[in-house]
Amino acid sequence: MERFQEAAEKHGYLVAGSNNSRNGPFEPSLAAMDAMWRDTHSRFRIDARRRYAAGFSGGARVACRFAQAGNLVAGVIACGGGFPGGMTPKPVPFVFFGTAGTEDFNYPELRQLDRELDSLAVPHRVVTFDGGHDWASRALATQAIEWMEIQAMKAGRRPVDQALAEALFASNLARIQALESSGRLAEAFFGYVALAAEFKGLKEDSEFERKGAQREKSKAVKKSFKEEKEQESLHQQVGGELFGLSRELENPEQRQASLASLRRAVGGLRKKAEGKEDSGSRRVARWVLEGLFVQAYEESRDLRERKNYPLAAAKLEVSVAIHPERPLVHYCLAGAYASTGNKKKALAALQKAVETGFRDAVRMNRDPSWEGLRREAALQQILEEISRPQ
Repeated sequence: MERFQEAAEKHGYLVAGSNNSRNGPFEPSLAAMDAMWRDTHSRFRIDARRRYAAGFSGGARVACRFAQAGNLVAGVIACGGGFPGGMTPKPVPFVFFGTAGTEDFNYPELRQLDRELDSLAVPHRVVTFDGGHDWASRALATQAIEWMEIQAMKAGRRPVDQALAEALFASNLARIQALESSGRLAEAFFGYVALAAEFKGLKEDSEFERKGAQREKSKAVKKSFKEEKEQESLHQQVGGELFGLSRELENPEQRQASLASLRRAVGGLRKKAEGKEDSGSRRVARWVLEGLFVQAYEESRDLRERKNYPLAAAKLEVSVAIHPERPLVHYCLAGAYASTGNKKKALAALQKAVETGFRDAVRMNRDPSWEGLRREAALQQILEEISRPQ
């Protein structure tokens, strides 16, 4: 909400957001969107031609799913994620603005989606930034809204404002020239190509089409394309191996062997991910590790809700191997082991949670996972420790 606020006030948008939607089944989040839709439409005058959906990660997929449901929205702003299941529909009945950090585990998906939307001739823009799995910044959120303004002018959804078009053209050009000046020639190439296409009919300038064509032939751009393909190939290979091992955890007879293999693989990737210099191998390692972490952690939550505690614990062991510095992951692992009746592993994981910063005594006292261990002296000692004022 805060990141879209400045652009919304500048260009006359209303912004509504849900406080309780989350990753998981689509239905609760779709219900939240329906509730916001009914609330805003009952209280405000909204241009039916200018309705948009936005979301981050799983929320981006919900926004796309909502937009696919009918002729309800003119465009989607998808941050750190694309269409549900990674499958691009045909046709796409809305314009699409996507964002992804270069170390976001969904970065390869957004780059592939960019190419698919090109082939489908869908008006779209995918902008990447230095960073990980995160919402677009305020500046990028503003860029997304302004891109929607240009698309609305071209589609006749709003009157053409030539002064606004000129101003937006100038700000886009300045961003591209800054990329070019800093040596990021491949990104500048994409920018010039997009600039020529997006302002066609509003501001004709063949110079930028020529610049885009010239840069496509440059060694730097060709090298960038080659490196991107190599990284995508490596990502598929390494990711396929680890996600395959993760699926093997579902077999109780293979679980311990698969978990040991996963730990070894994760250890090797963490060394690459912690490299000081940016490189294709470091980037791929971070994509794979973060993707596996999110999948394992979210699966563990669903497994605990279904009372499959042994498999939930195995998934959380993977999560801990990837991010041993996160106290909540250790705490969830402790709860899963406590629910299986494994007192030794539960208390060891809980102690690790405390060592890494867990201090939520209220949560522990309410957590039913600990019912069977309430009288344990070690548990009482930990509770006393985290209950002391800091």
